[in-house]
Amino acid sequence: MISRESPIRVLFTEPMVEAAQLDTPVAAALFTFEPEIEGVAVWSARNQLEFRPAKRLPDGQGYAATVELASLIKDKTELQSFEFAFAAMRQSFDVEIQGSRQSTLPTSNASGWSGVSSRRTSTTPPRSSRS
Repeated sequence: MISRESPIRVLFTEPMVEAAQLDTPVAAALFTFEPEIEGVAVWSARNQLEFRPAKRLPDGQGYAATVELASLIKDKTELQSFEFAFAAMRQSFDVEIQGSRQSTLPTSNASGWSGVSSRRTSTTPPRSSRS
């Protein structure tokens, strides 16, 4: 689960680039997403690759991601790619007004990745001031 405005980060165990390459867009297409996300990949640290989405991710959307490792690691591993899944946080909130409580609650479909917020209202009786 990541914030809807957060970059997608992959951390390596050792430095992968020189300091001069930091915060410069990566020319190669190292990330692929399903569904597709527009944005840019940059090295934010010598051992941290980030994908910075061009727009906020949709609320609760799930993604399958692949990082192409073959061009990065070269002869160090037989692993050609790294695959992972993540979802953008579902936004929700609670409001309490004059003894009533309203909540927006996320719901999910069979895949568990997307849904529509629903509202549930419960009325809480006012507290008595008797001693």
